Amino acid sequence: MEPQPLNFQIKQLEREIGFSLLSHRENRTHLTSAGIAFLADVEDLLAAADHAVEHGAQVARGESGLLRVGYVSPLINAFLAPAIKHFRTELPDVTFSLHTLRPDELEHGLNRQDLDLGFTLLPVPDDNFEALAVSHARPVVAVPADSALAEREHVSWAELNGRDAISFEHHASGYQRNMDAMLTERGVRLRTVQRTDSAETALALVGVGLGIALLHLWIAPERRSDVVFVGLPDDADEAEFGAIWRRDDVHPLRGRFLEAVAHAKSEGLQAKE
Repeated sequence: MEPQPLNFQIKQLEREIGFSLLSHRENRTHLTSAGIAFLADVEDLLAAADHAVEHGAQVARGESGLLRVGYVSPLINAFLAPAIKHFRTELPDVTFSLHTLRPDELEHGLNRQDLDLGFTLLPVPDDNFEALAVSHARPVVAVPADSALAEREHVSWAELNGRDAISFEHHASGYQRNMDAMLTERGVRLRTVQRTDSAETALALVGVGLGIALLHLWIAPERRSDVVFVGLPDDADEAEFGAIWRRDDVHPLRGRFLEAVAHAKSEGLQAKE
């Protein structure tokens, strides 16, 4: 730059910030004390600006950033935790904000854009959502360990008819509605003695002999001393669990994380085999 326009820009900057940056003595130009301090801070700002540009580019490429995930509690052990471990091995700069929610709370969070991704029971009756099935699960019946049914590998529909049962709140999800529909189609009527929105609570009540509970194997823990999980007839309906997100929401990390979920699920199946 020519000296004259350069000097003009420096003078204009000095007028804007309110102090001198340069001093002129004996035909030489020096930074003032204020100019030295200003230069150091400006260099930091320029470095921060460069970092901000690079960080933004990484987020846009799906290499960094925050992914806010809501999930129904049993799914964290099934495939979410292994997926997060695998994902962070590949992309350590990605962070997760994880929220254990009821299915209705999860859907509200996605609609309010408080969440980027949810994992829950499918299907979700909302046209605003895209969905991807991750896994299937068969229902089982949880019975007290001292029950006569605990000795059985499978029970018939007729053996369940009229029994006391722990049911799930209808407002918590479509889960109980799906179970009720399956039982009605097979002529089974259970007598609900208690409702809850927690699988852990349902199993605790089964364990003390209050009734039976129908749930899926993703929800059922592998071992429990006071509860035994017994198979249902072969025509019991399987349930789909999977990911949901808003159709109009674009997030560069979502697709890559769903790939990690598929990888974790595949490794989990191989381990079981």
